[in-house]
Amino acid sequence: MNASIDEARIHLWGIVDDLSRLEPTPRLRVALLSYGNSRNPRESGWIRINRPLTDDLDAVSRSLFELRTGGSEEYVERVVRVALDQLEWSEEDQAVRMIFVMGNEEADQDQAIDPEDLALDAGRREIAVHPIYVGGGGGRNYQTWRSLSETLGVQVATLRPGKRPEGPASPFDRELASSGQELSATYVPYGENGAEAAENQILQDQNVESLGVSVAASRAITKAGPLYQGDWDLVDAVDSGRVFLEDVPEEDLPAIMQAMTPAERDDYLFRLADRRRELKDRIRSLGEQRERHIESSRAAGVKATGDDLRRLVRRTVRERAEAQGFEF
Repeated sequence: MNASIDEARIHLWGIVDDLSRLEPTPRLRVALLSYGNSRNPRESGWIRINRPLTDDLDAVSRSLFELRTGGSEEYVERVVRVALDQLEWSEEDQAVRMIFVMGNEEADQDQAIDPEDLALDAGRREIAVHPIYVGGGGGRNYQTWRSLSETLGVQVATLRPGKRPEGPASPFDRELASSGQELSATYVPYGENGAEAAENQILQDQNVESLGVSVAASRAITKAGPLYQGDWDLVDAVDSGRVFLEDVPEEDLPAIMQAMTPAERDDYLFRLADRRRELKDRIRSLGEQRERHIESSRAAGVKATGDDLRRLVRRTVRERAEAQGFEF
């Protein structure tokens, strides 16, 4: 399953960028659960909620990079049951509620959960469950995933295992990755959890760079988009009017700002906000050029490298979102 984890680490950012194009712009929350891992609690069926539903994408990325495989029984139905019952799902009528569950072993190992009951409950709560089998078609493993998918009322999806995947590449990736790093430098942490969140932002910049420049480019594009949230960031909080700088206790400010006069603090945040707008405009422009390059390469018959998961999720989410009144 290591290749599957890498798929998720790599394509998180491209998938989020795809979702940012939905109209109206949604509020995105993502959770991460792991199963079939001997490091997880035995009493839970070796299942863990590594990250509950959150709009903090850097926190999700951190959990993905902390995830390690460890052999144990893979209770596919049970991890879906845990997701259904223990995550705090939105109750809004227009909400798109989806679970993607990936695996490469038999999907019928759990004798405690009835797939029919699972399908009925998910359908009643309007939560779409999409199994993804990591492996080739045919064989018993595949057939169990196909059977589960049919019970859930969807088609089985497959991903071919192979070498570590990469994101689709373009000549604009290095400049995008560099601009993404510059964008991180415009964030100013404040409050109780600000410093920790800022440190994690830099850590996730480094983590995606370790996967390749194309992944760093995708992350930069997402950071410049509407779904990348930083509630710990003082620049956006003040610029958007959610927070008045004079109301922030001095001890909640970073050390560099504590030494400033009130006028200097205003100017400091103003300049960072202005710089951020410049960087976001640059990243959006480069991102559009990147997308055109990748699409023209596909049209010319050049196979995109390893973006099957992104395209699979995009297609599935698009169908569901359009049924809920979104436009893609």
